Amino acid sequence: MSDMGNFYGTGPLMKRGISFVTQDSAAEMPELGCRVLYKGEEYVWFHNVTASTEIQPNKLVTNSLLSGYSLTVSTVSGGIALAATKHVTIPSGGYGWGLVRGLNQMTCTSTLVSGVMIAVGDDGAVRTGVSGSFPTGMIIGQTLSSATSNGEALCILRLMG
Repeated sequence: MSDMGNFYGTGPLMKRGISFVTQDSAAEMPELGCRVLYKGEEYVWFHNVTASTEIQPNKLVTNSLLSGYSLTVSTVSGGIALAATKHVTIPSGGYGWGLVRGLNQMTCTSTLVSGVMIAVGDDGAVRTGVSGSFPTGMIIGQTLSSATSNGEALCILRLMG
């Protein structure tokens, strides 16, 4: 994954805003993996390679192993989350901005209490990252609000992207 560097592009980063989504690979857009800081949050430009499935807001995306920032929705717990969708739905085959560091309302697979550490859950959701006194997976952030299973919690995310 040598193409997963941390770089800030010099191309057309924010001409269309942080909610810009396209399916046109020839459109004027940033390079895959390009980052931008927007209102104190960090975003990365990625390609949704999830077959015939759009990525809804408040979901985590993981590396598809096809190439650097070709990402997919995590279908199993414990993956390495690289970004989270925040503002818009990214269609199958589409390109868009994913949140890497910042605040986001996230879908939960388990009941979460305020202040608990979180990890990657099934289907792009978050779950508790601690069982007993030990982490049960890669910790990706912390909750700021509580949520019931299949609800949403406000989370501080610090993802690998």
